[in-house]
Amino acid sequence: MSTTRIPRKALVWTRERVLSLGSTTTVETAGAVLGIGRTLAYQLAANGNFPVTVFRAGHLYRVPVGPLVALLWPDATPASNDVNGGGE
Repeated sequence: MSTTRIPRKALVWTRERVLSLGSTTTVETAGAVLGIGRTLAYQLAANGNFPVTVFRAGHLYRVPVGPLVALLWPDATPASNDVNGGGE
């Protein structure tokens, strides 16, 4: 039995899916969310030109998810634990 893999490029990055990444994510994943390839994403991060803030700890790069969401959905309400946006 084989499993069917969905190519990374085929993922649809909804606001809820991005929020489910947690507080930070990798440069590779953040690049995928933005439609930027892996190599270019790391080049932009290394040069300080990534579209949102990137933190570096040793050789690891991390991208905070909040600014990524704010960049992509500027008119959306602030992120909360309730991804449906309602309390009812």
